[in-house]
Amino acid sequence: MKINVLMLEFGAQDKTVSECSKVIRNSLLKYFEKGIFNKDSKFLLVLPENFLFYPKSVAKLNEYYANGYIDKMLLELKNIAREFKVNIIAGSLPNKKDNKYFIECNCINETGDIVKVYQKKHLFKANVNEVCYDESEIYHPGISDVIYEIGDFKLGLGICFDLRFAEHFVKLRQSGANVLVLPAAFTKVTGKEVWEILLRARAIENQCFVIGVGLAGITSSGDFCYGNSISINPHGVILKSEDFVIDSCILKAVILDLTEVIETRQKLYMQY
Repeated sequence: MKINVLMLEFGAQDKTVSECSKVIRNSLLKYFEKGIFNKDSKFLLVLPENFLFYPKSVAKLNEYYANGYIDKMLLELKNIAREFKVNIIAGSLPNKKDNKYFIECNCINETGDIVKVYQKKHLFKANVNEVCYDESEIYHPGISDVIYEIGDFKLGLGICFDLRFAEHFVKLRQSGANVLVLPAAFTKVTGKEVWEILLRARAIENQCFVIGVGLAGITSSGDFCYGNSISINPHGVILKSEDFVIDSCILKAVILDLTEVIETRQKLYMQY
C-alpha cells in the first residue's frame, strides 16, 4: 500500500485565514496539475506548527480567539480536504478548553471531518542564544497519545519539542504506528543542531517512516524558524522529494510504500 504525502513548508510570518487558504489551494492545484502522484493511493497533506500565526502572549491568543480566526481556519481546511479529497494533518492551532489554551493538531479526513485531535504533550522551554522560550506560560500540556489511520497507514502524532522525547514515539510504535508525523517550528539554532539527527533516530529506533514538516523563515515577532521539511524511511534515509515553490512557500511531495516498514521489521526484529 502506498500514500502520496505533501509537506507544505509555510513561511513563518503571520497570515490571514484567506491568505493561508489561498496558499494551500494553489499548492494543491499545482501538485495535481503536475501529476506526479500514485493515482491509486490516498493523499496526505501535512502543515507545520504555527502555520497560521505564531502567538507569543495570552493577549494575542485571546484576540485571535475572540475574532474566530481558529474556527474560520478549521472550516477552510475542512472545505479544502473535501474539495481536493485529501487528508490533512493541520500542523498546530491553539484552542481554548475549560479556560485553558492547548496547542492542537487536527486530523481532517478527505470528507472534511475532524476525526482526531492531538494536544502537544511536551511544551518548549529553553534559552536559545539568550532568548527565553517558555510555552508553559501560555499553554497547558496534553496528556493523550493519538494515532490517525488512513487505510493501513497508522500515523502517530507529535509536535515540535515532542521530538526530543524518544519514549513518546516508542509508545506510538507500541500502539501500532508505522508512520510518525511531526509538525514543527524549530528555531534556526536548534534546528541546525538536532532536527535531522533526531528525526532519523526516531525513524530507526521505531522502524517507521517519519514526516517532519517545519515552519520556515522569520516570524512576525522576529524569531527565525529552521524549516527543512523532510521525510525519512525506516532505515533513517532521507527520501528525495519533488519540490515546488508556491507563493514563497515550498511544497515537497513524496510517496511512501508501507512495504518498506513491513520488510524492515521482518528482517530486523525489535521487541516492543
